[in-house]
Amino acid sequence: MDSRRFLILLAVFAAGVTYMVISAKKDHSRPEPGAAPVASTQPGATQPATQPAGTPPVLAEAPAPQTQAASSQPVWGATGRNEKNPADLESVVIGNVDPAKGFPIELRLNTRDAGIQAAQLSQYYATVADKKLAARHAGNHQAYLEAVKKDRSYGGHYVAIQTAALGRDLIESYGTRVTKVSLADGSNVANAEGFDWRPAGAPTATSDTQTAQWRMAVLRDGKTVLEAVKTYTVRKNDYTVVMTLELANPSSQAVTVSLDQFGPVGVQQEDTRSDDRRVMHGRLDETRVQPLADVPKELEGLKPGEKHYIGTSAEAKPLLWLGAVNKFFGSMVYLVPKVAEAEKASRQAADYAAKFYLAKLDDAKAPHLLPGMEFPGVTIAPRQTETITFEIFTGPKSVEAFTNASDPYFRQRYKDLSYVGTVDLGACFLSWCQWDWLTMWLMWLLRKLSAVGNYGVAIILLVIIVRVLLHPLSRKSQVSMMKMQKLQPLMAQLKEKYKDDKDTLQKETMKLYKEQGAMPFLGCLPMFLQMPILIALWGSINASVELRHAAFLPVWITDLAAPDALFGLGFTIPLVGISTFNLLPLLLGAAMYWQMKVNPQAMGGASAATPDQQKQQKMMQVMMVGLMPVMFYNFPSGLSLYFMVSTFFGAAEQAVIRKHIRAREAEQAAVQTTVAAPGKGSRTVRPKKPKGPAWFKHS
Repeated sequence: MDSRRFLILLAVFAAGVTYMVISAKKDHSRPEPGAAPVASTQPGATQPATQPAGTPPVLAEAPAPQTQAASSQPVWGATGRNEKNPADLESVVIGNVDPAKGFPIELRLNTRDAGIQAAQLSQYYATVADKKLAARHAGNHQAYLEAVKKDRSYGGHYVAIQTAALGRDLIESYGTRVTKVSLADGSNVANAEGFDWRPAGAPTATSDTQTAQWRMAVLRDGKTVLEAVKTYTVRKNDYTVVMTLELANPSSQAVTVSLDQFGPVGVQQEDTRSDDRRVMHGRLDETRVQPLADVPKELEGLKPGEKHYIGTSAEAKPLLWLGAVNKFFGSMVYLVPKVAEAEKASRQAADYAAKFYLAKLDDAKAPHLLPGMEFPGVTIAPRQTETITFEIFTGPKSVEAFTNASDPYFRQRYKDLSYVGTVDLGACFLSWCQWDWLTMWLMWLLRKLSAVGNYGVAIILLVIIVRVLLHPLSRKSQVSMMKMQKLQPLMAQLKEKYKDDKDTLQKETMKLYKEQGAMPFLGCLPMFLQMPILIALWGSINASVELRHAAFLPVWITDLAAPDALFGLGFTIPLVGISTFNLLPLLLGAAMYWQMKVNPQAMGGASAATPDQQKQQKMMQVMMVGLMPVMFYNFPSGLSLYFMVSTFFGAAEQAVIRKHIRAREAEQAAVQTTVAAPGKGSRTVRPKKPKGPAWFKHS
């Protein structure tokens, strides 16, 4: 391969790798202090705190659903919300973080807007160390929780959503504020901060559900004009929480209620190297829901607390759900239409005319937005009740759970609402390589190969499969490059003969290639064909929650979704941000160096005729070998493992192919005769054409 072709190949390859770097660094930002306050370990106390990304708070587990006694109902509008004394806030826990109990989620609910103070996932942990600690205490979950409390270096179970800050106000995920109650006689009962909720007794439980209720009463002149009941229900083996809001009018005149329903907040920055948090919403387009993650430019001019409306549930292309996600986890809320026939996502429906919005929290960046819904006017007839139902998904963004009916956590609603669109597949910035189907297929194949019990082994098996599929092209590539190598003296003669006539030189060169059966492009083709696979693999590894905390070896590569940090350096190298010693990228560099030694033509080769060109090619080889470890240094170890093993396999494959080619050529040279006679000799005296190995066929 000459210098020009190599530079073109290097440019294309660098473009692909640069895209991965951009993807890994996009939206990079550090969490601002107070931007995502965390829950206290004491029930009823929530305070802003600052914690490193990926290290959630440890929440005390309630062994059984329980609550403090509900206080007497205040006269609303006179007392307002109890923000100044958080110790007075009451909390309720439903679900369970013990995996043996069967609940995948545990909710800590709070009297502040009857919202979710924190949601923990029973099957996911904050760190690899937590996962190992839980494995050591398998069968005794309480012992694990006690160990976490004693050693604050552990993070406990993963916290998917938690309290966020808005100035001096605290926002609970899925909190509900009744902002105004209007009576038919024209009078209003309003409270700018909302009305207080109180627990409606202790939570109730069945064999597979747990339920907690909150109550609110709005009084005017000592008479109740609105009774509200908010209910949360969690189920075993289900990441969906059903939240209902019942608004009852016990009076003799109609009332109109204005609500502000918050969405999820406090989503963590899952990756410490980049910030993949986004707010998303689902819009119904004809018969298909389109998941969207666009952040309007109008938000740039808003102050914290101000809202930007992005659509309604009753327009021509209605919004059906909204949520907040990071790389692996998310929380989405779906407003269930009131009419039973309209519950399917294929129908333009919701008849509540909810206005969907995005509001700024303390941080102006997109990860710290508050998604929510406004119900500007829900009219309730005298002595009637209006019920609004929400379905809240809070859990891992698993492609299988969102699409495959055989998955134990699959729900048809997830598929109807296109929740799979919240999974960031890392679509390529070039239109020709936006092959999401390839990424999805690789994710499926990795899951199937993981049946061996180890995702690292599955990645190695994937390398073997890809190499076997590409072997015919690799074989032809080596044959072509060896032919090109033998043509170098003739090419040098042509360059000298036609050095002043480039058009003739090009024609004669192509003629020489045709006569000798050489195809220069074949030397690059296997690498070109692997680029879409590499990009798709990057997307699959980056988006597969199954690879999070998945270990390859006991003490090394313990998280295939993160760099393989052997140990910390104790300092950070400026500009590049390197703070750990990662071995895999260095092994990748060693693999590329071996490949260069085995097959120098593939790296630029000896096609140059002048010493200056040979020196230039040598420099390109060194740059290529040195550049790859730097590019891959902070990449997920799963991707580095794939590329390193693939490079080693490729070098070994090339060495074997070239060895057999040389052996075959030597055999042919040994049986050639030195005297030419007219006609063909008899079949019994003519030498047979030597054959290579059964798997090798020379062309």
